Amino acid sequence: MILTDSNPFNLTSISALPDLNITTFLPPNPTLPIRPDFSICDSFYGSNLLLDDATSAIAKLRTGADPVHYLINQPSALFNLPFTVQHNLVAISVEPAGPFRASAVLSIALRPNLIRSLAGHLMSECVASYGIGGYATLEILSLLTYVTFENVNIQSIPYPGFTVFATVTIGSRYRYMPPPGDYDPKIAAALAEAEGRAEAAAPSSEKRVFAERKSKFAARAATMRVFLTTWWDFLRASSNEKGTRIKDG
Repeated sequence: MILTDSNPFNLTSISALPDLNITTFLPPNPTLPIRPDFSICDSFYGSNLLLDDATSAIAKLRTGADPVHYLINQPSALFNLPFTVQHNLVAISVEPAGPFRASAVLSIALRPNLIRSLAGHLMSECVASYGIGGYATLEILSLLTYVTFENVNIQSIPYPGFTVFATVTIGSRYRYMPPPGDYDPKIAAALAEAEGRAEAAAPSSEKRVFAERKSKFAARAATMRVFLTTWWDFLRASSNEKGTRIKDG
């Protein structure tokens, strides 16, 4: 498991990667996730991946500089999440994530060129350097903001539709990969860190609620069954936290 320099956790970044000749890649050039979004390389998502396959898969992604509203779980829509492009042994998947209501008609605005650029980042960081897969989050800020509202009950599932975010994953075409935005423990760790930042900024009278949430998410990150349960499954087990739920907007 490798945390790239764009990770949001209080961990030491990996040593500098070898210089890459980016001009050999198809456009767009790799783009680092903008914090609080982050990327991770992990062999769980694939190993022995070939750079040529990854390059050809990226070439199949849509282009476009303007944001597009991708509908979620609407297969007949022109722009729909999730979707996957493939070439030989490499697959690139873009998937919605979060505990949103499955029956709701939701959308998320994403720029196709940014999706391509993040895939290029994963190709250079993970595939070119290590031959393994990985993923990047996209628009996770809305979720991190929601769980750090003081009056929100984080255990009230599902969350409002505006908390939906996306992940871009590059990995093996023939390996089952559950959506990392739902099943990867690093998402719970990112939520714990967000609560820690909120705790540090809160007045003394309000610190306790953020500290308790931070503890819950940190414990979840450390103990959840990797890729078998979602990061929010544990929230259903208890409803003792006080707070009100913000309605879908």
